[in-house]
Amino acid sequence: MSDDRQRQLNGLFAGGLIGLLFDRIPPFAGHLPPGAGLLLGMALLWAVMRPAPEWRHVACIDKTLPCTRRIGAAALWSIAIFMAVTALNIPCTLIASRIFPNVPVHPFLDATKGLEWRAIPFAAFSLCVVTPIAEELFFRRLLPHFFMSIRISEKPACILAAVIFAAIHLQPAAFLGLVLFGLLLSWQIKKHDLIQPILIHGFYNACVLIVVIAIKLIQ
Repeated sequence: MSDDRQRQLNGLFAGGLIGLLFDRIPPFAGHLPPGAGLLLGMALLWAVMRPAPEWRHVACIDKTLPCTRRIGAAALWSIAIFMAVTALNIPCTLIASRIFPNVPVHPFLDATKGLEWRAIPFAAFSLCVVTPIAEELFFRRLLPHFFMSIRISEKPACILAAVIFAAIHLQPAAFLGLVLFGLLLSWQIKKHDLIQPILIHGFYNACVLIVVIAIKLIQ
């Protein structure tokens, strides 16, 4: 990789790191939709960087994968992963509730209890479009690249990125499931390109939102 390319990716990583502060860390957390701070931080660095990074180099786009096959595969993968992660979360929830009795084991689900119906379209756009783009670009492309730039080999870099991805969600019961999710998305970017994990992540979040809406309807 050329020095310019490496500098560009590390610059985007720095922007994402700054944006992550606005997404996850008080007093900034809660003032932006999920993933928005992360995306804005990277976009800002992208805009001011000269020469600007080319999207095709960042995303490593696989032009051999047909659009219909790409979307169909992403939908099937997201459903399979959602079912696996949900099954894993059941025993983890029981364990986490005992270890962390005063910590909400599913803050996302707790937050959606007060979600108004008129806010659901905005939440859907944020969770299914903004968050997947921001998180996959940062955790599946830029963070592993940063680790590899400090001489950590590819597989440990992807594992570390998956662990950090799970940790920043602050969901003890979902931690193992999110690590598994992150590792599967890392495999998808290695097998295809960045677009595929973005699609899978978007469909996965859509599954979560559908379940939350269904629970809201039942209640």
